[in-house]
Amino acid sequence: MLKTIFVLLSVILKNLKIVLRSPSSLLLLVVGPLILILLVGFALGGDKVHDINIGVVSKSPDTENIGAITSTLASEEVNIIIYQKLENCIFNLKLDNVQVCALFSDDFKISRKDTAAGKITFYYDNTRYNLAAYLIEYIKSKIEITSEQITLEATTNILNNIEDAVGFMKEARATIDNFIEDIIKMRNDLAEAKISLEKIKKEMDPVYEEALVLQQAYNENQQDINSSVTQLHDKKEILTTSINVLNYQIEIVKKNLNSTFLSPKIKAIIETTPTISGLIDTDNMSETFEQLELAQKEMNDLKVLMEDYDALVQKTNNELGGKINATVTMLEEMKTFIDTSIQKTDENIIILNNALIELNQIKEKLDENIAKFSGIDESQAKSLIKPINSKFEGLKDLSKLNLVFPVILVFIIMFISILLSNINVLNEINSQSYFRNFLVPVREYIFVIGMFITNMIVIMFQVGILLLMANLKFNIEIRDVFLPLVLIIILITSIFTLLGMAIAYFVKNKQTSILVGTFTAMALFLFSDIIFPPEVMPKLAAFFAKLNPLVVGEQIIRKLIYHNILLEHLTRELAILVVFLILMIILVAIAAKINKERS
Repeated sequence: MLKTIFVLLSVILKNLKIVLRSPSSLLLLVVGPLILILLVGFALGGDKVHDINIGVVSKSPDTENIGAITSTLASEEVNIIIYQKLENCIFNLKLDNVQVCALFSDDFKISRKDTAAGKITFYYDNTRYNLAAYLIEYIKSKIEITSEQITLEATTNILNNIEDAVGFMKEARATIDNFIEDIIKMRNDLAEAKISLEKIKKEMDPVYEEALVLQQAYNENQQDINSSVTQLHDKKEILTTSINVLNYQIEIVKKNLNSTFLSPKIKAIIETTPTISGLIDTDNMSETFEQLELAQKEMNDLKVLMEDYDALVQKTNNELGGKINATVTMLEEMKTFIDTSIQKTDENIIILNNALIELNQIKEKLDENIAKFSGIDESQAKSLIKPINSKFEGLKDLSKLNLVFPVILVFIIMFISILLSNINVLNEINSQSYFRNFLVPVREYIFVIGMFITNMIVIMFQVGILLLMANLKFNIEIRDVFLPLVLIIILITSIFTLLGMAIAYFVKNKQTSILVGTFTAMALFLFSDIIFPPEVMPKLAAFFAKLNPLVVGEQIIRKLIYHNILLEHLTRELAILVVFLILMIILVAIAAKINKERS
């Protein structure tokens, strides 16, 4: 056992002498990792874009708002270039004279009065994948800030309008309350008026019925009445004639009396003749004369009265039918008016009731809207335009170099391990002294293990320089996880070292073997998550990419350095690496045996 260990150490020392016998090789062992880590730090030290030109194309007349937006895009490292045509800007974009072309829509700002609005189309060269991601993020951040400011102003104006609308709704509600009170009063007044109209109708209906009866009776007896009036007129004429005849006779009697008995001569003869004076009393004759005159006067008065009465009867008879008809017509019109008024009153009461229902519904809607919007003011504008405030926080505040360090570390380990182990094995198996390995009484696996350990020593020395520079120069903290980190690095280095040795044993030609090793490393690199994460790959490709030792090693180192995850929580990843290590050991054993048989 001790002899085997001694022989193994001798093989390792021999291999180290061969590797380190050249000053250039020794220099590269130390300077190479330093140059690599310094180049990585130099290339990835910046976090901001610079030397960016943005082309702006616009035909919109609203130069003020467009200028305000383009000014937000401009900075010390970002320049704005104005183009008249989109084709010119696109051509310069293809020539890399500008990195982005911004096309403002023709109707930009026209759609609103107080705030900018419109469409901005950004053209970028998506063939420059990594730069495109930075540019999109930069422009989005600037446009979102400007858009948020514009939206905030517009929302504040809207909220002010809503606040005014709430005040107006409160005033409208008070007005509606007054309307409701007035309508209720009007409805009550109409109801009282209806009661009064119904009372009048109730009192007037009998009068109207009696008037109809009177009219009917008058119409039925009108002929008799006219006949009676005619008879009365005829009798008046007869009586008038009789009075005229009587007056005439009285005049004759008066004349005879006056000329016979009342003349002074005859009166003297009568008074002087006792016989005649005893028969005729002249005083009575005078009295009789006076009575005749009185009778004549009364008959004349009676005649006048009869004329007046006849005229009155004629007039009354002529006017009575018209007045009865006019009275009936007036009562009928009054009845119709009252019925219509009652009907209109009912309709108006129904209209007022419907108006009350609608006003109460409007009042309820106003109450709902007032309750809904009364708590809104301009201070809530931000919460309205961003009801959900999202904030993205990384688990660690890391620089770009810190983020890519696990990838760079595993990538460097892979290339150095595959190429260095491949070259060392090729140098040995193609050297003139290699034949002596078959002559000495030492088993072949001792030389293979010795070569593996030699490669591991050289590679771990270089990795150690990388880790030291990362900690001292770029403040990547590895002290807290140093032991598990070293264990994982040894495991990863072993896998890729064995892979490089297996390629050298399988392919003895130097140029071909180095090319195979290089292409294998490139395949592992391209089939990893360095360019595209497995989550965006096809599922089958993602499955194999997640088994890539480059990917698995990077994940373990990242979780160790930045999240301090214990190895006991990384059993799946460790199992994958252990399986690969076993496979590589088997592969190297098979390749070494084939090489021995071939040699």
